Amino acid sequence: MINKLLIILTTFILQGIYSISHAGVISDLYEAKVNISDQSQASQRQARRTAFREVLVKISGNRNVLTSSALRTEITKASNYLLSYRYESDQDQLFYIAEFDRQRVDKLIRLNDLPIWGARRPETLVWFVIQPKDSIERSLVSESSASSIIENAKNVAISRGIEISFPLLDLTDIQQVGVYDVWGGFMQNIVEGSERYGADVVYSARLYFVNVEDTFQEEQAPLRESSWVADWSMVIGEKVQTGSLYGESEEDLSEQLIHQLTDKLSENYAVASQDAAFQKVNITLTNIDNLEDYENVRSFLSSLSVVARATHVGQQESIATFELELLGSDNDLRNAFKLDDKIQSVTDDFGVSVDEHQYIWNP
Repeated sequence: MINKLLIILTTFILQGIYSISHAGVISDLYEAKVNISDQSQASQRQARRTAFREVLVKISGNRNVLTSSALRTEITKASNYLLSYRYESDQDQLFYIAEFDRQRVDKLIRLNDLPIWGARRPETLVWFVIQPKDSIERSLVSESSASSIIENAKNVAISRGIEISFPLLDLTDIQQVGVYDVWGGFMQNIVEGSERYGADVVYSARLYFVNVEDTFQEEQAPLRESSWVADWSMVIGEKVQTGSLYGESEEDLSEQLIHQLTDKLSENYAVASQDAAFQKVNITLTNIDNLEDYENVRSFLSSLSVVARATHVGQQESIATFELELLGSDNDLRNAFKLDDKIQSVTDDFGVSVDEHQYIWNP
């Protein structure tokens, strides 16, 4: 699907930036892999609870879910939600891998009015530029960088249930996006240079070390001692968001940045249970020509976390009508559709949707 990114900045509006959506389907959301010292019952119990915490965060999309007193109580009963577990060894490190029951976990989260984030999640392209401590040199981080920053960031992404990638920094990238584009947060250049990757979200950050003895930095309240800083920008949908994070090292910041990215993504895509209207809407889909198309559409719609039930209620030639029982809002449904090119809006000659409930099936 071609999505137009209208980037609204504080001083001007950038228009005409397009991206193709290729949302990833995360297959192991209800599974977690944690370190374990041995296979004793005490170690298993602790590892099981740790794994359950990780799964609850992945499914809700936000770390704040663990502040729920009801969920903290249920974490002590993690075995009630456990489907299976196994052990793996890797370089003399033992891991406990637990899989939890999807239906029971979802029910627990919804009963406590917490959001649920489905398996279709946006792919994010990450641009990092780093200025090492006591150096004026700045460099971009690539997908192939042998760096703990990359490793830490990707490990956090896996634990949070999102897909991220870094630019190749080949000749094409270098010609379109430079160190100073990312350092200066010039999002128009960065987004245009990211088009080739087809990412749903573009995320950039500059990481550098500061000393509070500097007069300029003393004015920044969060800096109480020498610290690493990350200034980040994110383009998601039609919005640009910015902010800063502070940490003890480059590695610490890379982890914080991916946690913060995931929290922001979940704010846009997770379906809030407390706002669920349980409303029914009818949508029409053209290009449904045979039984296989019908079954694929029904399966796709049913896989969306915002859809509780999808029922085929009418057919006229190649146009099918489905009644959807929603767990969220119409906007949640549209956001879910934007993450995949299988369902596209019917638009006029100017690219404007003619009806928010009319779509084309793209098998």
